[in-house]
Amino acid sequence: MKKFLLILVLSLLWCNTVVALDEKTKNDPQLIDALVKHRSKGKIYTKPTSTTEIASWSHICDKEDFIKYVGTVEGCIGIKQLGKIDKSRKKLIVFMGGDYKGRKPNNNPKSYSGFSKVIKDQKKNINFFFLARPGHQFEGRKRSVGKFKNYEIQNKILERVQFKKGWESNKLISQTLYKLKEFYQPDQLIVIGFSGGSNDIGVINGKVPGLIDIAIMGGCDCYSGGGIYGKFWIPGHFIDTIDPKIKIVLITGEKDKYVWMANAYAELATKRGINAKAHVVKGGHDGKLTLIKYGKEIIREALK
Repeated sequence: MKKFLLILVLSLLWCNTVVALDEKTKNDPQLIDALVKHRSKGKIYTKPTSTTEIASWSHICDKEDFIKYVGTVEGCIGIKQLGKIDKSRKKLIVFMGGDYKGRKPNNNPKSYSGFSKVIKDQKKNINFFFLARPGHQFEGRKRSVGKFKNYEIQNKILERVQFKKGWESNKLISQTLYKLKEFYQPDQLIVIGFSGGSNDIGVINGKVPGLIDIAIMGGCDCYSGGGIYGKFWIPGHFIDTIDPKIKIVLITGEKDKYVWMANAYAELATKRGINAKAHVVKGGHDGKLTLIKYGKEIIREALK
């Protein structure tokens, strides 16, 4: 039955017919994996980019100071610190929030200020930054460079979704993370994300293997439909190229519609010898509840 279902799904996709994921498919990571590989077969985007290659990239940002801005090939990416910054500290945490459609500056640094309590036991050894994803803007910062502004990225327009879930955006994030890591020289780079930010982390895990040491992914749409149908990038495309030395922690609310995606991602990554574990906590698709209220002990354990 499973083999028949796989053949049927792949046949329909080959004919460019949209197929909805039913409950049987959602509960079968191997079938999901086969589906993803069928759509991504032969596409060059799964080829890893090395940190050595990133080191050779130029950057444009006259405001670069590694406190407010980091320069990339296209311009400045805005960042905001949480607490004091000290280059002698051995852990560097970078947080990326989800998609924000408003025209006012993104409020992530204030909304997620509760991370100060999550890391309180290790704060003297941690530098923590919020990163404004490409096209997003924090209060007191110029908008992070990007082909589209955050409020222009509408899911109904494929080109704009492909930007936020493709290399155009993730290239800038990867370079920002690399440069922060080179500047602060931590023993560990820990990147935490929620929703769209979590999706970016999942892609970078395999697209730039070895860049992130600990990936904490909250509310990850690791196998979102458009990605499965080959329209944009998803974390599931990149599991095979993840550096096995990474630690991956997925935290999802029990009522979050993405919970099965996170579980499938963790299961497939584990089968490939990667240290990945999925946790289900109370609540739905809410970053503050998932990561700070209900997931804080999971994060603390991951940071040990």
